[in-house]
Amino acid sequence: MRSVCVLVLMAGRGLAADVPPKELPPGRAMAGRDQVAVGKVSVGVYSVELNAQSLTVKYRVTTNDKAAKVSYQAVRPCDIPAVDNFGISYRTVRHKLFNEPYRLFVAFQQPAEDYLNIETPITSAEFVDIDIPGNVLGEKEPIKFRVPREMWDRDAKKVQPKKK
Repeated sequence: MRSVCVLVLMAGRGLAADVPPKELPPGRAMAGRDQVAVGKVSVGVYSVELNAQSLTVKYRVTTNDKAAKVSYQAVRPCDIPAVDNFGISYRTVRHKLFNEPYRLFVAFQQPAEDYLNIETPITSAEFVDIDIPGNVLGEKEPIKFRVPREMWDRDAKKVQPKKK
């Protein structure tokens, strides 16, 4: 059986809604705006938080299929590639919840929420590309997201005061 990932654009959602999709490499979704359809489920990044030790990326796995029950396995920290616009790789920071991967399922109106922590990006990084392994949903291809700086740095898009 061949796995197929489909990118579903959801314009106007999240902090990255004003970034044109043409700036994304093929197969990569914009965190905070897009969802990636994988089989009977969709995966979307809904929150990004920065603290002194790590960047926390929260994502949700959902389905609109009332007859679906899809297995989901939490991501192991070592499985997550994260690279910024300069090509700098960031390690996944261990978190106590990830010591043992857990398994659950996704069903209609029963989403799975998960998160991963990566090292804090350098201050000049414009984005971080994160590839969630497809095997968490029994797929071969990774689920690719671009997390723009605006999602973790509220000062990145300062509004200029109006001139009088």
